[in-house]
Amino acid sequence: MAQSFVYVGCRTTKERDARGKGIAAYEIDAKSSEWHYKGTCPAGENPSFLIVSKKHQRLYAVHGDGATVSSFRLNPWSGIPEYEETINCHGENPVHLCLDRRESNLLIVNYASGNIARIVLDTQGRFSDSSVLISLPEVSGPHKIEQRSSHPHFIGRIANNGFDTDWYVIPDKGSDAVYAMNFSNNTVKAIISGKSRESAAPRHAVMHPFRSFIYIVNELDSTLTTWKFDPDGQQLTPVHTLSVIPAQRHELTRASGIAITEDGEAIYISNRGDDSVSIIHIDPMNGFPQSVNWISSNGNFPRFLCLTKDSKYLYVANERSDSIVQYAVNKDKTLTLTGQVIETGSPVCLAFYQSN
Repeated sequence: MAQSFVYVGCRTTKERDARGKGIAAYEIDAKSSEWHYKGTCPAGENPSFLIVSKKHQRLYAVHGDGATVSSFRLNPWSGIPEYEETINCHGENPVHLCLDRRESNLLIVNYASGNIARIVLDTQGRFSDSSVLISLPEVSGPHKIEQRSSHPHFIGRIANNGFDTDWYVIPDKGSDAVYAMNFSNNTVKAIISGKSRESAAPRHAVMHPFRSFIYIVNELDSTLTTWKFDPDGQQLTPVHTLSVIPAQRHELTRASGIAITEDGEAIYISNRGDDSVSIIHIDPMNGFPQSVNWISSNGNFPRFLCLTKDSKYLYVANERSDSIVQYAVNKDKTLTLTGQVIETGSPVCLAFYQSN
């Protein structure tokens, strides 16, 4: 019988005022959805963003604030990650990663150095080689602290139920730009870009499940921008933007994580500072986000959130209160607390895996 596991990335260093100890593993009960702690794999400093390859039965983790990426085998019986190897990612502060279509390459965004690295995987998913794939233009934004240069924060393959491409979206927080890169046959074939509003700071992205829209959460001005992507015409265009924080909120807050339901009817965004989750309904006629409501994150500093594959549950990782909170997703896309709260040190990412 297949088993379902979830892995928790975290912060571990004093510089981050962190309490994480490594990559924590939990087994998910198929009937109750309750998490059962299996163990923690020591994983070096700040194993902060994770991705699982079911093909290779491995988990890959970037080490935030560092310059490396690590690989972990997934034990087929316990599900606990087992450290395998570490490789240089040719940049500073890797913050996000994704696999290419064939899972033969890992693509890494290095936030501080403003470049994209490529880690070649062998047929078993082991590290084979690494290099800089592209360096983004050294363009700064208006914010004197957080936009001093290019700061890519996310990379994800542009694919949904309507089309499957070798294009990758790269929001650049530092330059208020969004890039799309065509990477196929191990070569960068094209790069296009579009500009967002000044000081928006594009951070993370999701794809509509069947429309040609990419939704990007903007960190500094706490907005959500809808981008139209045309792979044939090679165009990436912003078409709609709305605020994701309450109108009465005037204190410091930063938008962070983003998730979209499998039917494309709603988007959820976490807000650090406001400590809330934005519930954004999508207009079924035009695909644009419309009404926005909020619910408490029930914790401090919700850096990350994600949905289960069937969009039945939403999980919010509250970094500073050391908790992951589970919400049930209702038919009208509102959220209800289930009562399940997982206590774990400085959580910043979740990755799911189902064994054969």
